Amino acid sequence: NHPDLATRLNNLGLLLQKQGKYDEAEPLYRREIVICETSLGLDHPDVAIRLGNLARVMEAQVRGLRDGADLSAQGKYDEA
Repeated sequence: NHPDLATRLNNLGLLLQKQGKYDEAEPLYRREIVICETSLGLDHPDVAIRLGNLARVMEAQVRGLRDGADLSAQGKYDEA
């Protein structure tokens, strides 16, 4: 669990997010957040950036729910 792995997970998550594959991007973002929190500390700015990425994915999932897409997204939004 090296910070370089977190960067690669972030990059892959961003790619999947841009492709609309939010359910695939979310676990990558969650994993990278854990790595960053462990290696950089909870108060590091990079942790905040990565939390923002996760929030955007979850927001997109909820928008999909409102548009009649995947119903499991509401539970993920409530969890956040």
